[in-house]
Amino acid sequence: MPSHTRGWVRSLVAEFGALALVVIVEVAAADVRLPAVIGSGMVLQREMEAPLWGWADAGERVRLKADWLADEVTVTAGQDGTWRVRVRTPGAGGPYKIAIAGHNTVTLENVLIGEVWVCSGQSNMQWSIGPVFGPGVDNYADVIKAADYPNIRLFNVKNTVAAAPAADCAGSWTPCTPQTVAPFSAVGYFFGRALHQELKVPIGLIGGSWGGTPAEAWTSKRCAKCRSWRRASPSRWRRWRGCATNRSPPPSVRIQRPRCTTG
Repeated sequence: MPSHTRGWVRSLVAEFGALALVVIVEVAAADVRLPAVIGSGMVLQREMEAPLWGWADAGERVRLKADWLADEVTVTAGQDGTWRVRVRTPGAGGPYKIAIAGHNTVTLENVLIGEVWVCSGQSNMQWSIGPVFGPGVDNYADVIKAADYPNIRLFNVKNTVAAAPAADCAGSWTPCTPQTVAPFSAVGYFFGRALHQELKVPIGLIGGSWGGTPAEAWTSKRCAKCRSWRRASPSRWRRWRGCATNRSPPPSVRIQRPRCTTG
């Protein structure tokens, strides 16, 4: 074979090899995928139409089967690849398995049904049981040692600056144990422990707190741009107008927040 022909063949093979690699990557990316908060070890709210959601290939048929359901639930992913279903949950109990299948199958293990609460706020909510965020609670060593509640599940959202509401977050569900409780919100933990002891049901606690953040960092872009806020404090507006798009929140300045009206 002439040298120029061999060179052309090698180029063709390289191009098709790259194309095949792209196709493989794209197929893998289309697998059924779940947000971090929908995972093994989670708690679902009891006796309600609990939402479950995720991503798949556009138009892909997604099937969901839970231990407590007699029938399979199906949904078709939209053009943007997202899907969402509501599943009727039983009374408190577990553990259960949930299998979610499309091109691939994701199995969620050790799922409990009970009460789910979001523990969110600023420094007083972020203050942790142990000396992780703040000095810890009084007698934190004894509190941590006694925090052995496998049916209380903790999910700590990793703090990340975002210019818009995010579709996912970083975090995972863990049982409440002396090894996992130290960085969790003290207020959230004591609240969840009291519920667990009173109701005798599994408790899921989602911690999403960030100390020192001003109100604007928790405000929607629409509301941040409303006329009533700008009229109430023009200088304040100029200082934090980029709150929804800047990489870090602006410094906090005390101000009485006006009622937000659009326009």
